[in-house]
Amino acid sequence: RNAEAEASMVRVAALRIAEFERARNAEISLSLDRVAAHRAAIDEARRRNAEIDASLTRVRLARAAEFVRERNAEIDASIARVQTARAAEFARQRNAEIDASIARVKARRVVEYISRHSRPTAASVQIRRRDPILLQAAESSPLPAH
Repeated sequence: RNAEAEASMVRVAALRIAEFERARNAEISLSLDRVAAHRAAIDEARRRNAEIDASLTRVRLARAAEFVRERNAEIDASIARVQTARAAEFARQRNAEIDASIARVKARRVVEYISRHSRPTAASVQIRRRDPILLQAAESSPLPAH
């Protein structure tokens, strides 16, 4: 009977050890599943964060590109305004020079005409002395003064 009792105790001990090992293995398996789920959640969060970072980078790049486009458009407009102003100033100066040249030629021709066709009178001398264009034309004229 002792042998039977000992065998029974060994069987009970073996059953308890097996049950303990099953429970322990279940806990380990459950713990591993929790770790795997936690790692999957971390990986999903990292993936989502990477998507968000990529989206933010795209938005920043688009805003930077738009800023550069707007700045370049402003620079181009400023350059165009300056070029237009310079062209207008050049045309104004050129037209003024042309007008002055025409006035000198007309005055010289008037002086030459008067010199050829009439005798100087006191009035014509006074007009010449008062009119700077006629005075300049008379001074630069190769014809002798009367």
